[in-house]
Amino acid sequence: MKSLKHTYIFIFFIGIFFIPINSYEGIPLLGEFRFDSSIIFFFISSLFFTIDYTIKGKVKIPFKNLYFQIFLVFVIWIIISTFLNYNSIEKSYFKKTSGINRFIRQFVALLILIYIFILSYNIFTNFNLKILFFKLRKIFFISFIVVSIYGFLEILIIYFHISILEKVIYLFNYFPFTNVYLDYNFKRISSLSMEPPFLAMFLITIAGWIFSYILTNKSFNKYIPSIVLFILTFFSGSRTALIVISIQFLVFLVFAFRVSNIYKKKIKRFLLIIGAIVLLIFIFNGEKFVKK
Repeated sequence: MKSLKHTYIFIFFIGIFFIPINSYEGIPLLGEFRFDSSIIFFFISSLFFTIDYTIKGKVKIPFKNLYFQIFLVFVIWIIISTFLNYNSIEKSYFKKTSGINRFIRQFVALLILIYIFILSYNIFTNFNLKILFFKLRKIFFISFIVVSIYGFLEILIIYFHISILEKVIYLFNYFPFTNVYLDYNFKRISSLSMEPPFLAMFLITIAGWIFSYILTNKSFNKYIPSIVLFILTFFSGSRTALIVISIQFLVFLVFAFRVSNIYKKKIKRFLLIIGAIVLLIFIFNGEKFVKK
């Protein structure tokens, strides 16, 4: 049933788009996943996937993959260690939740993630690596654009006190899974994500995909996504994200310099641009950022 297959693939990719967008009250029924908007689409995709493969009777599971085998060993160890430490877990009580109750909830969440992994594996194997790379990069990039628009509005309002833009940013209340919240005291942006750390995790996830535009695009705008990424990372206030993304960028530089001299020129131009931007930031707002 090709139509059913196309349906769950399409819904799954919509879920990827919504990964960073979760600044809403959440759905208590979803338990551990109540704040993850993307999980709603993954659940719906899983439903169609299950129906499709119930009819076909064939599901691809990467049992021969070493990493998957290690993961299965880890899951088995969780079960064994739970039985070995049952008495301690039973007596545990944290945030109005017993240890057994918490284990069941966490383990069910783990099983759900395993099923979503199997779903994604069966979807990704429908594409060759090049097509899959560009498809995922395009989805992440579109999501990144939406996050960036909100993020820059947040920066201009919170850091530069351009309050007239508040009327604009509150229009995002009409965007799915979004409740606009401006924290003037915390001085960290979270964009469309629930908290700054969630934005930081998203930026870490897509950093490599964004850096690749420097190599694949020909016009000057190939540098803009990476520049925006570093700016959002800085204003998110996450030192971890800044360090991890910097390391990712260094690895990217090593790869680019080894591949081609053409890439060397592109990277040198980018470093000059990013250096100039950093210099301007500290010239005009140095005191503010040092105090921060």
